[in-house]
Amino acid sequence: MLALAIMRAQDRLRLFELHSREVIRLRENFQAFGKQAIVHDSDGFASLKALLPPPPRRAVVLIDPPYEERRDYDRVVNSLRECLTRFPTGTYMLWYPQLTKLEAHDLPQRLQRLSASNWLQVTLRVRTPASDGFGMHGSGLFVVNPPWTLQATLQEVMPYLVEVLGLDAGAGFTLAGQESCRAPGESGSVAVWLAVSAAYFRLEPKQSSTGYLTAFLASLARAAASRSMPAFSAISSR
Repeated sequence: MLALAIMRAQDRLRLFELHSREVIRLRENFQAFGKQAIVHDSDGFASLKALLPPPPRRAVVLIDPPYEERRDYDRVVNSLRECLTRFPTGTYMLWYPQLTKLEAHDLPQRLQRLSASNWLQVTLRVRTPASDGFGMHGSGLFVVNPPWTLQATLQEVMPYLVEVLGLDAGAGFTLAGQESCRAPGESGSVAVWLAVSAAYFRLEPKQSSTGYLTAFLASLARAAASRSMPAFSAISSR
């Protein structure tokens, strides 16, 4: 709802969700906005292909699967690779959990090996990994074609997020990137998403993913609007 309040008349939001209850809630929340915000009860990985490249040649894509199945780790890599082939100038934001399992550990390196020339990777760890290996101890974002000011902004705000959201001495953050030539734009959306992710993990572990996604879309809309992006795509694969 916040995203729609910020979006311009020509902007479009597309949401994909497979959980039937979440689809109902999303449609209830966005039904008053007609074709500007459409909720699809379909697999976002498969549906994203039909949207790229978008007619205005500007878009932000959020890939936010649940990682409940091992194959999700392969699907995000393959999906992002195909997106970069279809629409290499788009901005892509891929969220992933920090877990002790092998698939989660290897995912950042697999993303870095893709063909993207501009990318940033930031993680926020809110606690020491559990000794039994259970549960999420943080999360990360891999951003392709980020705004050129984003890295400097993250260097400034990430220590604050660690201080405010950290649960123990194991809290911390990492920031890595590769760049050739970035376009100017607002740089706060990644930090907001990581903060939302940590707050979700710390305060409301039973909250549905709908609130998780909606909170991020407000910051996503601000970043896209500042770059004059008249198209949005948000994807959740389950």
